[in-house]
Amino acid sequence: MVDYVLCQHLQEEDIACPPKLISGHDLINIFAMNPGPEMGVILEAVREAQVSGEVATRQQALDYARDCLLSRTE
Repeated sequence: MVDYVLCQHLQEEDIACPPKLISGHDLINIFAMNPGPEMGVILEAVREAQVSGEVATRQQALDYARDCLLSRTE
């Protein structure tokens, strides 16, 4: 029984906290961003999109980040 409960907990944790698809280093290297609050906002937006199912791959996460950056400059 304990094994089952632990297994369920770990599965729920994986759903709520999926592995990061991109990092701040990606934003710096790919989009020439500077570290700062804006970077955190972009990463959080990507993370929320990942949890909601809008983003599932690294490339989708990068595309989403690019869209977020473009919408901030308009």
